[in-house]
Amino acid sequence: MRGLACLAILCASPAFAADSPESAPDVHGQVTYIRQYKPSFHAAYSGPHSLDPDGAWSYTLTGTLFFGARLGDATELYFNPEFVQGLAFSELLGTGGFTNGEIQRTTGQQLRGYRARLFARHTWNLGGEIEEKESDLNQVRTRYAVERFVLTAGNLSVLDVFDALEYSHDPRTQFMNWSSLTYGAWDFPADARGYTWGVAAEYITPRFQARAGRFLVPVGSNGLRLEHSNGLSRSHRDYLAAGGLGFFLGDGRLNYATEQILEVFYSLAVAKRTYLSLGYQRIANPGYNRDRGPADFFSFRFHAEL
Repeated sequence: MRGLACLAILCASPAFAADSPESAPDVHGQVTYIRQYKPSFHAAYSGPHSLDPDGAWSYTLTGTLFFGARLGDATELYFNPEFVQGLAFSELLGTGGFTNGEIQRTTGQQLRGYRARLFARHTWNLGGEIEEKESDLNQVRTRYAVERFVLTAGNLSVLDVFDALEYSHDPRTQFMNWSSLTYGAWDFPADARGYTWGVAAEYITPRFQARAGRFLVPVGSNGLRLEHSNGLSRSHRDYLAAGGLGFFLGDGRLNYATEQILEVFYSLAVAKRTYLSLGYQRIANPGYNRDRGPADFFSFRFHAEL
């Protein structure tokens, strides 16, 4: 695939901060390819916004460059151009929990680029021991006090700051289903690709951490509302049962049941910061409809960082 080769070259840019003066800029990269297969499944009926019951393939390809620089002793600046392409199951229709958390970034099978992040971070070190931070994705090599106040502002993902789920927040390396990106009931502010503009303040100590922020929300729905988290409201159920079409749902009829998602994966480190993963998902009652499914999904993922 030409896009995969192109992104692999981009991610070959060296991360040179570790061998350079601390004031030198950082460059890192990542590339992730996810391919999924859905066998055919039983469906008593289908509508315009249903998950297609026939067998199908889906994929995403994402590549990101992570530029970082120190501006003085306490301020850091980061810029992330991102490149994406992909093909969704059923044009992303028919489920509450998308099987690939990267799919919302794509706009088709032509490789496209955009600005993912552009933000600044300023740190006031307040006291205590000093921690060494090595050069990494969106982290320049620097030192922080264990007690500190941090101000972050610009174009970023809310989940960059407000996310305590260390084991489940990144479909590039962890669980792939959209429902697992963060707390299911949190419809966090973001555009269709998962980013927004805002400012966040953090107070960090060894004993606890406190955060507050203010972020922009889209003028209209970005089409990624996490409706699956606590089921559908009564009015929403009635609307779909009457043949109504939502952003992602609409089977023509509805025999309501909560959508239930099971996911397991195994990740193998084949080289330094390079991983191959195999995964399986089962979605019972896709689209909150007990007359359809369950649907099975099999996944392969390649992920590399430099």
